[in-house]
Amino acid sequence: MERVWWKEAVVYQIYPRSFMDSSGDGIGDIKGITSKMGYLKELGIDVIWLYPVSESLSDDDGYGIRMEQFGALEDFDELLLSAHRYGIKTVVDFVGNIASGGQSWYIERRTDADNLYRDYYIRRPGKDGREPGAVIQFRHMDVNAEREHTRTEQTVNRKDQTIHLADQTIHLTDGKINLPEMKRALTKWLENTEGTAWNGFFWGNHEQPRSVSRYGEEGEYREMSAKMLATCLHMMQGTPCIYQGEELGMTNPSSEEICSSRDNARTPFQWNSTAHGGFTTGEPWIQVNPNYRTVNAREQIERQDSVFRYYQSLIRLRKEYPVIVYGSFELLYPDSAEIFAYIRALEDEKLLVLCNFTPELQTIHTPQEFYKAYPVITSCTVPKTNQTIILPPYGAAVYLTRF
Repeated sequence: MERVWWKEAVVYQIYPRSFMDSSGDGIGDIKGITSKMGYLKELGIDVIWLYPVSESLSDDDGYGIRMEQFGALEDFDELLLSAHRYGIKTVVDFVGNIASGGQSWYIERRTDADNLYRDYYIRRPGKDGREPGAVIQFRHMDVNAEREHTRTEQTVNRKDQTIHLADQTIHLTDGKINLPEMKRALTKWLENTEGTAWNGFFWGNHEQPRSVSRYGEEGEYREMSAKMLATCLHMMQGTPCIYQGEELGMTNPSSEEICSSRDNARTPFQWNSTAHGGFTTGEPWIQVNPNYRTVNAREQIERQDSVFRYYQSLIRLRKEYPVIVYGSFELLYPDSAEIFAYIRALEDEKLLVLCNFTPELQTIHTPQEFYKAYPVITSCTVPKTNQTIILPPYGAAVYLTRF
């Protein structure tokens, strides 16, 4: 078994505009990220993945970024040095292939054949009437309308390896997730890349609603569903990516104006219970979720049974058990609308991963090979006998057996 650091890593996705504001202008910045490097180290992640912080050619608010908006180049240098001091690697998203039709370079390149900016763009006719190259569709979900099954894909080439970053938008019926469809969508990537590529999985990003609001429950079972979703993702075969705030169980804001847009995931990070969640001393560029007074990093760090502490445990387990990273994947109960269950196997170890996607108790017949298995991690108290396992609402449990 060849061990590779980026397969074993846990990635943390940062949307800089909403992470931490150091200047008081209400917009997150590079210095703000640097100031929170200790927090990221405490969480245990290995890589920070920054959404664009340099100038791009797009007018879109998500990618039309200028470095001076977030800080100077020297600020970025300090961020890199700080990350390295904490043993954290940095990946920067660069969207060099997005250009607005009104951008000056794009306009000038059309003036004459010798224009300097002509070579800034690839001009090539498509084949058979199709667009040239790859086209990525971003059909974003409206949380107040019926959801359709959509998919966005990003492929990262690394020497002889290919990492597929797959974000699945799953069809929902009457506000409930179609779990069999989700399982088919996620396991498809594992089947298609077996032995040829490596997967990176995530529940959400800056374009999608908060994962707890989307797949779990925001009220009584908010923390339970946040832990369950984390278990399901982090135990799969692939590199897990945490979008900022998932480790707190952050939810969609209550404002209908925001809940109907991608700004669900762009509300400022909730650091503490002070004004604006500790994100800024000024007026935030977008309103903070009102639940910041109870859902925030300071409160969770101080509490041992919090979502944050649970994420810490999952990340530690990934470094302790190679089977979590390199083990094979076998889906159980593919047609179950309540349980997401699978087995990971490597050499003489097997893991049984059980996740309840409902607000009801679920009784599972224990596979015989796991009769004597012991729990590696559970999100709550999970009654188990040789024959049955009872998962509480939105409960999750992982069992290990050796043979």
